[in-house]
Amino acid sequence: MILYQTTYIEIHYSEKEKLLESFFYGTATDIHYRESLVALIEITKAHDVKRWLCDISQAGAFRIADEVWARREWYPVFSPLASNLEKLAVVKEGSFYGGGGMDGMWKNVIDGKLPASCQEFEDYSEARAWVLD
Repeated sequence: MILYQTTYIEIHYSEKEKLLESFFYGTATDIHYRESLVALIEITKAHDVKRWLCDISQAGAFRIADEVWARREWYPVFSPLASNLEKLAVVKEGSFYGGGGMDGMWKNVIDGKLPASCQEFEDYSEARAWVLD
């Protein structure tokens, strides 16, 4: 079921699978980017999320100020909510480099900090199979 949708992000939740799926598209302006991350917090508060599949393969670049905001403002709020996560799968495009894109942001903001088992993939189907296993 789609719980949140803009030009830049879709957030789905499956109660049966306890699965949150987020799909980022293109380059969001700072306000849209931040609203999207706040929506992830609200949805995580409202549902019993055990698995998260985050697809950033279609995401564009973001502002460094947004990475700083995510690290300082968003992650400290999201982290305790994510303590129930069992698995986090991140789908990224193989050609991502370590800065400027969503891949770099996720590395800098959450990589290695969540209690869940986290794995990166280049293929959505493989990521989904892993996160549901």
